Amino acid sequence: MGLLKGWLYCLLWYTSILAGYAGLFCPLLPVLFFSNKLYRCCTDALFTFWQYYPTVLLETLCGCDIQVSGDAIQTTETSLIVMNHRTRTDWNFLWPTMYHCVYGKNRYRHPTKFVLKDVIRHIPGPGWVMQLACFVYIKRCWLLDKLSLQRVVEYFADLSYKYSLLVFPEGTDLTAATKSKSDDYARKHGLQSYDYVLHPRTTGFVFLAQQLLVRRAIDAVYDVTLVYPDLVPQTESVLLRGDFPKQEGLRDFLEKRWLDKERTLREYHVTGQFLHGGILKKESKSELMSALVFWTLLPLLVLYVLWMVEWFRFLVLGHTVFLLLVNLTTDGFQDFEIGLYNLKKKLFRTKRETELVKVGRFDSVVAGKGLSRVKDFKLLEKREACQRERGKGEIAVYAAGVSPKMAASPEPLDQSRDRFYETMKDRTLLITGGTGFVGKVLIEKVLRVNDVKKIFILVRTKKGKNPAERFPEVFNNPLFDQVKKMKGESVMKKIHLVAGDVAAPKLGLSDDDRAMLAEETEFIFHGAATIRFDEALRTAVLLNVRGTKLMLELAKECKRLVVFCHLSTAYCHLNERILYEKMYPPPADPESVIRTCEMMSNDVINSITDKLLDGMPNTYAFTKALGEGLVNEQMDKLPVIILRPSVIMPILKEPIPGWTDNLNGPMGLLIAAGKGVLRTMYCQGEAYADYLPVDIVANTMIACVCDYVLFGAVRRVYNITSSAEHKITFEEMVTMGRETVYKKIPFNGVFWYPGGSMKQSRFLHNLAFFMYQWLPAVVIDVLLVCLGYKPVLKRVQRRIHKGYEVFEYYANRQWDFDNDASMKARGLLTAREREIYKVDGDGIKYEDYVEDCIRASRKYILGESDETIPAAKRHMLV
Repeated sequence: MGLLKGWLYCLLWYTSILAGYAGLFCPLLPVLFFSNKLYRCCTDALFTFWQYYPTVLLETLCGCDIQVSGDAIQTTETSLIVMNHRTRTDWNFLWPTMYHCVYGKNRYRHPTKFVLKDVIRHIPGPGWVMQLACFVYIKRCWLLDKLSLQRVVEYFADLSYKYSLLVFPEGTDLTAATKSKSDDYARKHGLQSYDYVLHPRTTGFVFLAQQLLVRRAIDAVYDVTLVYPDLVPQTESVLLRGDFPKQEGLRDFLEKRWLDKERTLREYHVTGQFLHGGILKKESKSELMSALVFWTLLPLLVLYVLWMVEWFRFLVLGHTVFLLLVNLTTDGFQDFEIGLYNLKKKLFRTKRETELVKVGRFDSVVAGKGLSRVKDFKLLEKREACQRERGKGEIAVYAAGVSPKMAASPEPLDQSRDRFYETMKDRTLLITGGTGFVGKVLIEKVLRVNDVKKIFILVRTKKGKNPAERFPEVFNNPLFDQVKKMKGESVMKKIHLVAGDVAAPKLGLSDDDRAMLAEETEFIFHGAATIRFDEALRTAVLLNVRGTKLMLELAKECKRLVVFCHLSTAYCHLNERILYEKMYPPPADPESVIRTCEMMSNDVINSITDKLLDGMPNTYAFTKALGEGLVNEQMDKLPVIILRPSVIMPILKEPIPGWTDNLNGPMGLLIAAGKGVLRTMYCQGEAYADYLPVDIVANTMIACVCDYVLFGAVRRVYNITSSAEHKITFEEMVTMGRETVYKKIPFNGVFWYPGGSMKQSRFLHNLAFFMYQWLPAVVIDVLLVCLGYKPVLKRVQRRIHKGYEVFEYYANRQWDFDNDASMKARGLLTAREREIYKVDGDGIKYEDYVEDCIRASRKYILGESDETIPAAKRHMLV
């Protein structure tokens, strides 16, 4: 009789899955292309209803009395369930558990998703249906599994979907062989050996929990302990024989187990108590009987329809072929579903709602299984009250360095108030990259409009000069003349140079300097990076990636840290057509890339760079994306924010309009064109890029840091971009530059009359480059050599050609940027703050800005004074 029951159970179980796939899931596929959430609700409702079928089969046909004790899982919760993996058939007894312990409205739509081995998805029937139900499959390759888990969590968070996610941290079932490996692991790491469980693999669980927490997408964590009191169904053959666990001896065992858990948890929660949950048992049999009738008759009905209806046969066949193709070309149908959703999100810019979340720790036992919750909830997110209109008022009560609290009765905001000054007053800052373009402008702004206590600047020895020797050459710059005039030379004494190197191990800091920074630093602005697009990968990784990791480690040591501001770039996730203000998975594992670059020489790394970049156009974008990944991992541990500015241009307003200290980006091309050595560019004239003056970037860095202090972690990622409000095409920019250089402010020593054009044909561009740039450069250099001078123009043209390679990639592709969070933060500024910290392009006159840029470039980059402009104009007419 037992053998008959076993075969009958497996037959009914398997045919119900095949019938559900063919008769219910296949016809639902078109819904997915219209609405992911509707499709998910429908398929999960079907799958949840199917779970009743193995429940009624086990309890009525097989006589397996499964009891669940503890607190019920509420349908209003999104929960993470961790369970020991006793046998390969554990999943079979989990369906009745979920049936008995899930309570609340819409329990038919509260699905349980499993994290399973990837090979399972290929099993015809069960594997297919679990794909369609969006189960999670892992390949035991952490680099790939990390991305899969992240995609699934993000998907359900975007859908604002309630579900339970089941994880087996042990990774495999308990057998003699796996127990031996677990014992070896315990001995190696000095851990206790277990008799009934294996040592868990913590990496995946920790990462999964962190992803859920970061997205405020988890309400509870349950620990489920599976117990078989008499017979252990180790494999599916036990089920076929009809040997199912019985209830005899189970109650006594569970009582002893509950006492053990009570003693253990009392030691852990000294001030807490244990909860003896009641038996969770749904007495009503109507749902189970309905499932029994429906799922038993469904295979017969589906077979009849397949036999009689031709179009239905083609539907099922077509769906199956489609599913198999998806399996071959992707990581499963669930991967296709998420990819389709992300595509629609990019096209229609869907938005997700954010919820206040609480998390509990749970310890549970199942009779078969049981659950008990320890009411030790932790609030993850402080309530924010930031619903306000621009300039109307604020609801947050501000205390410097402290998260906001709710105000009982909001008062109108004083529009003359400068809260940024209040935030920065008597504070100590640490700035990396302080000797660079953005860093110098940021320091000047802080000194001029704020009253900080001290600014630490991490400075490396360069060209044989130590930080003290470099101080005059860095800060005796016209950029700082205005602040010195306003506040006196003594204001520069607030700057303290600290010998260090972001690219060096331990940041190159002495023990005393590190202790000083850890003791005093309150605000960190991390902007140090190599911005060369053609930088050797090893150099870029050590500075942009490992340097970021080391700065985060230093931040953890800072006793008074308020905010860590990481300066990234809007052009680091180049596969995203629209960049949203959220975190994206890095293109590779940052830690692995760091280890690789530390172990190998430059020559070896250079030989495998293309393979490591894996389609990324340059080392800059690749390493900045990896750096963001490291910062993202610390979101729940440190008060970090990420700023993504676009292409940074010279100063717009203050202190010196048009000032810059480099020829990077568009300014280099503009000067080359103005000098007559650049005659052609390959790009679409009507295309546009995103530009941002450096003073707006510096102002925004201050504003975003203060936004975090004033309003808490409402916003963590800011896209600092302009193209959503101001668009200027390449054609317009070139026209303005040409008019300015020719008629108003020409350069000295122009080689050729400024001209040329943009080409939409690569062939014509290459031809023009050879005829109008390379060939004249060769001729002129030959003449220079004949006259006893060093050749110049060939070297210049090589640099221009290298610049073309970078420019053309970005100029012939289009990206857009969503900056809703930044716009909301901007709307919270007072009138006084908007006046002091200009963070928008309102009132900009492009012709005047281009003129200021060219004038400042002549003076501060090329060393051409304004007195030489009349002579340059006369030279232009020759």
